[in-house]
Amino acid sequence: MKKNLSETYRNWRLASEEMLEDGYTGSLDCGEKKVREDFSNFAELEEEITFEQMFELEKEYENFGSVEFEGKAYKLTENAYSDNYGTDGGIRYYASATDGKGKEHKVTWDTTAEWDQANEQYKQTGEYSPLLDDESNACDWDSPAEVVEI
Repeated sequence: MKKNLSETYRNWRLASEEMLEDGYTGSLDCGEKKVREDFSNFAELEEEITFEQMFELEKEYENFGSVEFEGKAYKLTENAYSDNYGTDGGIRYYASATDGKGKEHKVTWDTTAEWDQANEQYKQTGEYSPLLDDESNACDWDSPAEVVEI
């Protein structure tokens, strides 16, 4: 198999998802021989990928999720991480993503008012909110603040 099969799968999947959204018929189910043939051709594999191999690629692909921004879908390629770069002391969350054409992007999320308030309360009073125990509360993960091609 090709060295970077995960990236190839991600590009194939994004292109396939975009085609399905545009009204083309087809499937993404790796249990279907036709889907494995299509991916194998896309990846220029010498032999057709097995169900087990493609299923592993599918699980890996789906681990980080996806977001939509300004009508375009982006597949996250890593877990979001926090940083205060360019925020005047605040915190934002960032993650790399690819679009349907395989172009790399940086996705940015702003923290929610509730998260910011809980952090500020902790800084001022030392009173720790259970909200801060789970970063899924940090942002509205379905609504990125921006997506920039890198």
